[in-house]
Amino acid sequence: MICDIPGSSAVTGRVSLNPQGPGLAQALQGLEDNFRLKDGSFVIRNVPPGTYDLTASYNGNDSGDWYLARRQLEVGDSDVNGVTITISRGVDISGRLRWEGTPPDDLGNLHIGLEPLGESQPIFSRPTIKPDGTFQFKNVPEGSYRPVVHLYRPVLNFFLKSARYGSTAISDAGFTVQPGADLSLELTMSSRVAQLGGVVLDANSLPAAGIIVVLIPDPPHRGLVEQYKSTPTDQNGKFSMSGLTPGDYKVFSWDSVDESEEWYEADWFDPEWLKPYEIKGESIHLEESGRKSVHLTLIETRGQQDYRVCLRVGVGAVGAH
Repeated sequence: MICDIPGSSAVTGRVSLNPQGPGLAQALQGLEDNFRLKDGSFVIRNVPPGTYDLTASYNGNDSGDWYLARRQLEVGDSDVNGVTITISRGVDISGRLRWEGTPPDDLGNLHIGLEPLGESQPIFSRPTIKPDGTFQFKNVPEGSYRPVVHLYRPVLNFFLKSARYGSTAISDAGFTVQPGADLSLELTMSSRVAQLGGVVLDANSLPAAGIIVVLIPDPPHRGLVEQYKSTPTDQNGKFSMSGLTPGDYKVFSWDSVDESEEWYEADWFDPEWLKPYEIKGESIHLEESGRKSVHLTLIETRGQQDYRVCLRVGVGAVGAH
């Protein structure tokens, strides 16, 4: 471990492995270790073979900033030794929010983050948005990111329409942060959200009350967790959703589904679980400022095969000195 943050009084940090292979995340626990800045050594034991992102971080107590580095690591059937990862200060990125339509009176309900791509990491930073719409991310580690904007009550009727990093438009593939780049981030928000409503009927054409209706973006955008929406039906089988990002979706309603304690771990986020139901979803296109109504037939899940993957976990070790 090599640390390049002069003047820091921090003495320990954290190293962790984040699996990139499908299905590994549920099988792995405790793939992390502490390291001391004095020598930077760490050992992570019982690591199954696979592809990982190795992340090292520590808090600079003098400044309060977190410092972080990542690198990809391949683990086979034997121990991996002599791994080196270098922590250095990240990049400061200035940005601005622009609006199509009238912006909210209070920008305090908006939270902007940078989501690392291809890594099991939390969203990085949430800068303060000034009244003029400007903000700044500090100390962003080198890597690829996607900007996300969370809209909290009472500000629900906006969506992130487009984004640019420097002169380059940002797609779902995100943008790359590199040391030495002095580029700004521009995020365009729109108030022209879509709305969706409808009714769910069971196999006997009776209203399906208390059933969860799920809106799922089309396959190219299924990595955009913020575009998934769910809501229950009322006693008459009716439902409504508002504040939706325009685009192409499928709408589903199952007679039984596991929502999980964490919303993003619900059944419908699992591609293998969803696969047998794809043809039963109702395809829709939502226009800006559009309203659409759909009639759904309840999808029965009883007797369906459980597609969740069970993994045999191998044993190995990863270390660095």
